[in-house]
Amino acid sequence: MKTIGKIGFLGGGNMAEAFIKGLLQGGLPAGEITVSDPNDLRREFLAERYGVRTAIENREVVEAVDMVVLAFKPQIVDEVLTGIASSFNGSKLLISILAGVSTRLLEG
Repeated sequence: MKTIGKIGFLGGGNMAEAFIKGLLQGGLPAGEITVSDPNDLRREFLAERYGVRTAIENREVVEAVDMVVLAFKPQIVDEVLTGIASSFNGSKLLISILAGVSTRLLEG
């Protein structure tokens, strides 16, 4: 796979895991993927099973990657976006897989 830059997942649930599996199967090196999740056991599982990097803080992930995938429960979108807004700049690609969350909300 041609390098696409570093990818960060905010949220390490089933949907993020499915994307991670696909990226790894497509040839993206595990070291190019970082996942944040509030659950210690989930972070440990993802690191052990897939060899990806993990972080507790969403801000740490956003600052370290080129592409950010929002993959958490949509009901906490305001809380998460408030926490990362100051670290996000226009040079990063933002991908959202949040059900029911509008592009307008994300742009704001």
